Amino acid sequence: MLSARRRLPAFSKSPQESPPHDPPIQHHTNNDVLGPPQGATVDQCSALPITRIRRWRWASRATGGSTDADRRSAAEEGRDVSRKRCRRKAVAPLPPRGLRPRLLPDQVRDLAMAHVVNLDDIARGRAGAEVLWQTVGGVLCWLRVAEVLGRGLQEMQAQHDLMMRLVARHGATGRILFTGPEYQLARQGIVTMDLLAEIVDRPTAIAAAEWAEARVARMTAAAERACEAQTP
Repeated sequence: MLSARRRLPAFSKSPQESPPHDPPIQHHTNNDVLGPPQGATVDQCSALPITRIRRWRWASRATGGSTDADRRSAAEEGRDVSRKRCRRKAVAPLPPRGLRPRLLPDQVRDLAMAHVVNLDDIARGRAGAEVLWQTVGGVLCWLRVAEVLGRGLQEMQAQHDLMMRLVARHGATGRILFTGPEYQLARQGIVTMDLLAEIVDRPTAIAAAEWAEARVARMTAAAERACEAQTP
């Protein structure tokens, strides 16, 4: 006895029953399945390689849309939506410290003369605030050089402490002068700074000078604020 098979009725989907979104995209070169970008249809992106579709989707998030009008407006405004921007500071490569150029002989001589002149002005009582801050900046510069090179650090730290006492004395009394054995200590510091100028390389000296200038600027600003606060 043969059993009759039940034939199920054939149902046809009406256009109203179709899914509201386009089906996912399957590219022949990749197994990834992606949906169409926001504001786009399958016909617009099915022929694109998978990498182009991914980049298009990223650009859509960056610009707030993926239409041609949005991309044209982004190009007119100069916005780059094709890649991420690197905000790191560019660093120029430098050769090893032993191969870097050193200061020229006339530069070393000019620095030595400036050290002697500033010291003489302070010792004779002729120094003003400008000479004081120039001397402080020079000591800070060579202290930074000593830290980088690892040479003469103890001697330059003593010079740094001496300059801080001079600055404090100037702020308290308005006078710029040495007391006791401070003059002999300052003369020893000149010898150390001249030796550092002979062995330092030019990039290190420039970086140390910029660091010292920034610190002197902060110190002078703090001294001016303290002077204004004391003025009735």
